[in-house]
Amino acid sequence: MLSSRLLPIAIVLAVAVSSIEGIALATSGGGLSDPGAAALADKCQTAIKKAGRAFVAKKLKSVAKCAGGVSKCVQTKNSDAGCLAKAEKACTATLQALAAAQLKTATTIADKCASVAAADLLSGPGLGFGLVGIACIAEFGTVANDHATIGQCIARQHDCRTGRLLSFQHPRLDASIDLVDAEGKSGDACFTDYGGDGDLGDPGGMGKALVKCGNAITKAGGNFALAKLGNMEKCVDTVFSCIQKKPTDATCITKAQAKCGKAFSKIATARAKLGPAIDKGCAGVDVAALVAANGGDVGALAIDCAAHGVVALATLADFEQCLQRTHDCLVEDLMFLEAPRTGQLLADGGQIFSSPFCPAPLPACVVPIQKRFRRYPAAEGEVFFDRTVPFDYTGGTVVLSQDPDGTGDVFVDDELIMTVTRPDQTTVVFDQDYSNGCSGQIIHGGPHDVTSLFQVGLNSVRVQFKNTCGANASAESFWLVGCGGS
Repeated sequence: MLSSRLLPIAIVLAVAVSSIEGIALATSGGGLSDPGAAALADKCQTAIKKAGRAFVAKKLKSVAKCAGGVSKCVQTKNSDAGCLAKAEKACTATLQALAAAQLKTATTIADKCASVAAADLLSGPGLGFGLVGIACIAEFGTVANDHATIGQCIARQHDCRTGRLLSFQHPRLDASIDLVDAEGKSGDACFTDYGGDGDLGDPGGMGKALVKCGNAITKAGGNFALAKLGNMEKCVDTVFSCIQKKPTDATCITKAQAKCGKAFSKIATARAKLGPAIDKGCAGVDVAALVAANGGDVGALAIDCAAHGVVALATLADFEQCLQRTHDCLVEDLMFLEAPRTGQLLADGGQIFSSPFCPAPLPACVVPIQKRFRRYPAAEGEVFFDRTVPFDYTGGTVVLSQDPDGTGDVFVDDELIMTVTRPDQTTVVFDQDYSNGCSGQIIHGGPHDVTSLFQVGLNSVRVQFKNTCGANASAESFWLVGCGGS
């Protein structure tokens, strides 16, 4: 699926925030008029980026190690049970540590910014988080409007964007986590399920080479992402400090522009190193093995790569271009949540923020519930999926579909339960059993017209999948699409 792009959505939603909060959201030009408040805002901005980048670095490194360990078991040891047991222990510990690190990141941001007035956190002359206050509810169900909720939104967004970075580096990552049952013990780590199964059947030859190649890809991709994020942060911090602390000193911005030029030159250098680093690590790997589902599973990235302007994955260079572009776009997402004024600040620093090949955002009337077909371990009668999403209904037809364009049938093995809490606080339930009376034959259905469940305004939608009959548990992709005509 297309990577989420919060920036355009947030700008549109800023109008609603300003009308509700009565806060100026214009982000062109200066900073806060009170020097003391400006200094506190500057300190907060720096702390946010430091905490965010530290979490990203930790997750990139630790999960890459987990993925490499599982890949080694699969490709070079024929999924040896003892090897997988060790990998399970390591991956579970990694994901549990990251869950704790995410909470710590949120707390650190809230604490470091506690002295900044709420209005200064949200306003355009301040940190500008009013631009993303409602955007956070679209993705995480939380309005970011104070120290604590802003910290939570940044930490969760960084967790999920880093998960996406890792999924592009290692398309079999989610399947690997499932194979050793680590994610089920540690919570949702925001990886994308690209599938992938089996092995190449050549442990000492192509299998060993593929593991080496995968490790090189994750290292090179992680290095580029961190280099871009860190250097964008340096530029933004420098310009923000000028605006807040030295608003009348023209030489400050001139010096900042020079620093920004050096920072973006370093980004270009890091980008140029990405391909050669992967070439070196993947020299012994047949491209067919890299693309295959029982190999690197890179072929599963085709739709996402096409969305970033890479229309084929026929060569290693094609994959490298896709990896570079997806990482550019995801890092820009990370940067925007760390500093909502990034676009204006980079412009003041003489740089351009958004890459032209990044996918456009999905419209607000399209909400993902489950983005890809998945199998789940579940006992008879167990609810194996439970997610609540906000849905702002403005009118027209609403459907549950397999695809974000409102088409495609859906199914759950066995039962879908969707509970909608409407603006007037009444609740309605849509319950669909696809098991055909537990006959062993799942009957697909839909797209389901669920318009009658919604009232105009913000609805809370809880979606549960239940393994009613036992045995296998699985579900198709599900999207809630409300873009139909009235």
